[in-house]
Amino acid sequence: MNENAPPEIEIGADVDVEAIMEEIRETVRRRRESGDYPPDVLVELELAETAGSGAGHSEAFASILSELRRTSGFSAEITTASQKPLVAPVVSKAKGAIRTSLRWYLTGILQQVNSFAGNVVRAVASLSSQISEVREAGETTAASLDALRDELRNQLARLEQRTDTLEQMRAHDRLSRLDRALKEMRERLEAGVAPGPTSVPTERPGARSWRAEAAMDYLDFENRFRGSLEDVANKQRAYVDLFRDAPGRVVDLGFGRGEFLGLLRDAGVEAYGVDRHPDMVAYAREAGLEVQQGDSLEHLASLDPASLGGIFCAQMVEHLDPPEVVRFFELAADAMAPGGTLVVETINPESLFVFAHAFYVDLGHLRPLHPLTLDFLARSAGFSKVRTEYLAPIPPEFRPQPIEPPEDGEFVQLVERLNENFRRIDEIVFGPQDFAIVAVR
Repeated sequence: MNENAPPEIEIGADVDVEAIMEEIRETVRRRRESGDYPPDVLVELELAETAGSGAGHSEAFASILSELRRTSGFSAEITTASQKPLVAPVVSKAKGAIRTSLRWYLTGILQQVNSFAGNVVRAVASLSSQISEVREAGETTAASLDALRDELRNQLARLEQRTDTLEQMRAHDRLSRLDRALKEMRERLEAGVAPGPTSVPTERPGARSWRAEAAMDYLDFENRFRGSLEDVANKQRAYVDLFRDAPGRVVDLGFGRGEFLGLLRDAGVEAYGVDRHPDMVAYAREAGLEVQQGDSLEHLASLDPASLGGIFCAQMVEHLDPPEVVRFFELAADAMAPGGTLVVETINPESLFVFAHAFYVDLGHLRPLHPLTLDFLARSAGFSKVRTEYLAPIPPEFRPQPIEPPEDGEFVQLVERLNENFRRIDEIVFGPQDFAIVAVR
């Protein structure tokens, strides 16, 4: 053996680690009670004790942590017994002397080793805690994602159901139109009339407008550009009071989708409608309204004199040629009973705004009709108490805004003149979009 070589530290199975750890714990407890530890060391001790508890960790991590704690303490009490009988006393005495002389040196090394082992235990315990937190957070997030996924599936199922319902309604509408077309063709064949574009008259009133409207799906056009049923009904609701005391039945000429007929029915006013569009007639009949297919002017001409209690006509006269407009007022006056009310609503040409929006959207519109012209025709036909009501004002965001008067008096007159010009422009360009002639027979 080289006597100058550094001593070897042997750690074997003969070391009672649990006894040593218990001794260390007791020493730590006494020193803690006596206040020998600074605050930062006390914090470290608390962390080590909390982390080492294994609470909330998995069994595998708890087992590893327990084993690490068990083996983290080292001792300088190394055996000095010799296994050689002849020299055992001498060797044991020599080893004991060496151990005694190196105890101060070994103690310093063991303190560093024990400190390192303690740090490892705390680090592993902290890591275990963080892994548990991440696992719990992951489980919570996974649950949230599952709930969100289920909700999205439910919404998708509802959307698919609504889409299927809409497609069924569209298919039913197309089949209804096809059925009507086939029925009309069958009737013509049975009557010996050659098949052809039966819905497009060439000499009836409004033929030019009717050809344009019949060339497209006019019901679909109304649904797209006329506005919703609720919006149109709300606009026309103010007319109902004019017909509550009508001296006879009220007719809605060109009733469209039947919004006003529905309002009259709800008000208990006896009324019916006439429209030349078979799709409009079918649509209104499905809503339970009393309607018939036919031309408005021909229907008025077929009535007995003074047989109507009122006539309502919204957005229809602009589909007539000028001579037909004159004829319309004459026929309406003949068919109206004394005291009956006529309401004719149409687009207002005094508002230039309508020519950039409503008027030219509809291919069936032939020409705008001025309120002064319709007022004159109503009076000439024999109606009295004729008045003009303006409807559907332009939304404020489309109209010019006045300039605030300046504090400087020098520009007050200039601003006033500008605002007056804005007012005149507003009247010409942004007037009400519709007007109605209201007349009494």
